[in-house]
Amino acid sequence: MDDFDALESSVGDRQQSPRGVVRINTAPAHGRLCITPLLPEFFRQYPDVVIELSVSERHVDLVGDGVDLAVRHGRLVDSSLTARHLTETDFVLVASPAYLAAKGVPARFADLDQHTYIVFSKGRERYPWSLKVGQEAVSYVPHGSLLTGDAEHIRAAVLCGLGIAQAPFWLLAQEIRSGQVQVLLPELQPERVPIHLVYPAGRRVPTRVRMLIEYLVAAFASSEL
Repeated sequence: MDDFDALESSVGDRQQSPRGVVRINTAPAHGRLCITPLLPEFFRQYPDVVIELSVSERHVDLVGDGVDLAVRHGRLVDSSLTARHLTETDFVLVASPAYLAAKGVPARFADLDQHTYIVFSKGRERYPWSLKVGQEAVSYVPHGSLLTGDAEHIRAAVLCGLGIAQAPFWLLAQEIRSGQVQVLLPELQPERVPIHLVYPAGRRVPTRVRMLIEYLVAAFASSEL
């Protein structure tokens, strides 16, 4: 298969327009909000490329699952993958104006204990929030009445006024800019989280895959997410 891809790529380099299928994996919400909106222009430039977009909250095995590219959030630890930096995102504390009107606006870290949270979880295990209190990184375990392992439900719950959540900026970027969602306690915001495109190392990258990589890197560089 490596030999076939190398041959296909060398032929593709001489073609005016690359063609074939590119399989890319990302988290469901990130795919819907950040990847899919970029595709119309890509297809205009490369009409003979087909993108197979798979979504999963777990890290897929790129080689084993036959995936060409994956979007990974956070620090990278897998040295068997080649990575291209896409962007970085803030993790922000957010709530709707309706929730804040009913429960009050927290003014400091200690005030968080008085509020209701929307909690990202795996099973019954709550994922702690990463906060920066002064110069110290703090892991804060939120307790709330809604636990979910799906970012789309975190987003929906914030918009419904169910409580405070910590979420990547891109998840609610449009609502934050419009005022539909409010960012809280920005001084507690942790370090920005990197987002990368990753693909298997040590093999020739087919032209169609390389074109998508370069397109996404350029598109994210000019976006506000």
